[in-house]
Amino acid sequence: MRFYLALNSAAPDGAAPIPEHVVAAARTLAHRVLPLPAETLRHTSWQSPAHNVALLAWTNEPEHAWLPDPLLPVRDESGEGALGYSGYLADPADLDRLLQAGADPGPLVDRTGGAFGVFRATPAGVDAVTTITRNDPVYFTERARLHVVGNRAALVHLVARAAEEGPEASMPPAPEYDIPPMQALVRHGFYLTDHTPFRGTTALTECGTLRIRGGVARTATRDLPEPEPAP
Repeated sequence: MRFYLALNSAAPDGAAPIPEHVVAAARTLAHRVLPLPAETLRHTSWQSPAHNVALLAWTNEPEHAWLPDPLLPVRDESGEGALGYSGYLADPADLDRLLQAGADPGPLVDRTGGAFGVFRATPAGVDAVTTITRNDPVYFTERARLHVVGNRAALVHLVARAAEEGPEASMPPAPEYDIPPMQALVRHGFYLTDHTPFRGTTALTECGTLRIRGGVARTATRDLPEPEPAP
């Protein structure tokens, strides 16, 4: 399994560095909330030269030639960055295409087989993409002038709470639950909307793209892909 957490400054122009205590809190909280024994996880991360964008990854997968590294190098007009994906690709050769994706990786994702979600970070900002199935979700929130994005809602929410509470607060921070939408979870065993159990933390819809640029997050829903002719 691979877990991702992207951080992006929400200050004007996105220029403020990510507070060091937030990155440290993310590493501490990952060992508390990810559903695997902490000793099985290995961790890697990437940060922009200005320290205003970061992508953190954890995995319990062994290092093997057949398995992708949690973070792989990418490049755009702003400079060097990193890309990771949760889940799996039907054709491993598609990974090279994802690494070469243009400004918006969404259309390429729609033509790629598998069950996965994509996280990409460069000095320009963060992109996160879901497929038509949304098997591998993307969760996001904005607190304390910081965008937090990842594929585990609890980690996203608690890191955002740690950013709010500051470097002197005790760990882990207390979660803020969003009670009314929980009725769907109680009745059906899952959410019927993009709500999560945590106040202010939302799931990105299927065929969705979350883009953070200049400190501003925008979401877009892509059209459903056209089916190819039967081979």
